[in-house]
Amino acid sequence: MIPNVNVQAGYQRSVDPSVSPGLRDQGYFQVGVTVPLWDRNQGNIHAAENDIARASAALKRVEADLSQQVTDAVAQYRVAAKLVKRYETEVLPRARRVLTLNQQLFKQGQTDFLRLFQAQRSLAEAELKYLDAQGERWQAAAAIAALQRRDQFP
Repeated sequence: MIPNVNVQAGYQRSVDPSVSPGLRDQGYFQVGVTVPLWDRNQGNIHAAENDIARASAALKRVEADLSQQVTDAVAQYRVAAKLVKRYETEVLPRARRVLTLNQQLFKQGQTDFLRLFQAQRSLAEAELKYLDAQGERWQAAAAIAALQRRDQFP
């Protein structure tokens, strides 16, 4: 560390008649250097410590935020995956059985066209909802992959 050097020079003339004529004119020269004996740069050290504490707190906030985002995305993925599985194992097979049964009954003349149409419509709606659930599952998977900075879905 290079200290600041202060230099002063000047001229002074006294107009007081009681001062002898040879002492009326004076010149002066002054050099000053500040020497930090007790400072030890404590102000900058405290400022740096505060900056570290702020950065650490910001890092913890970001970690907590990312953790919450991953937790939410995983929860959405699990819910969508359960819904897809339910459609695959319960809803769609049941709707297909109802349609098949209504088709057989219609061929035998034991039911009307309206019931057959309603069974077809129920199967189509179930298939659309199944596709929606598949889309939600893939969106959640993409969100998880993006948060983890991966190129592949989980």
